[in-house]
Amino acid sequence: MKKIFLFLIVILINSNFLFAKTIVKKDSTKVNDSLKVEKLADREIKFDLDKLSFLASMSVYGKTQYRGDGLVVVLATINEDGIVTKVEIKETNNKKLNLPALEAIKKYVKKYKVQPAVKNGVKVTTEDMVIPIKFDMSLFD
Repeated sequence: MKKIFLFLIVILINSNFLFAKTIVKKDSTKVNDSLKVEKLADREIKFDLDKLSFLASMSVYGKTQYRGDGLVVVLATINEDGIVTKVEIKETNNKKLNLPALEAIKKYVKKYKVQPAVKNGVKVTTEDMVIPIKFDMSLFD
């Protein structure tokens, strides 16, 4: 009786071992024991400055307290998840547009899902990224 019981346990262990060792990925390649980690290509964060400037201009269009064109240069920190963690004004030629510029960056990041920078295959935080935002009311004439 003990021999049959041991025999069944050995069969169960071996069958689970055989099925657990092979993992099939989506592209139907077999990988043993552990999944291979795909190395990400190095890249920098890229903003479409035209879209960002258009979003910023749209946010102040028709609001009399923000009349006028201007350029606001913003420093932003973007973490490994693509989330803006810090924004601050570096330069401006129209102080009234500072707040709309900061809000435009937050809207842009939510709408277009910024991918984080990658260095040596690992996602990294980008600190003090310079982002110029141009407010141009002539777009709406």
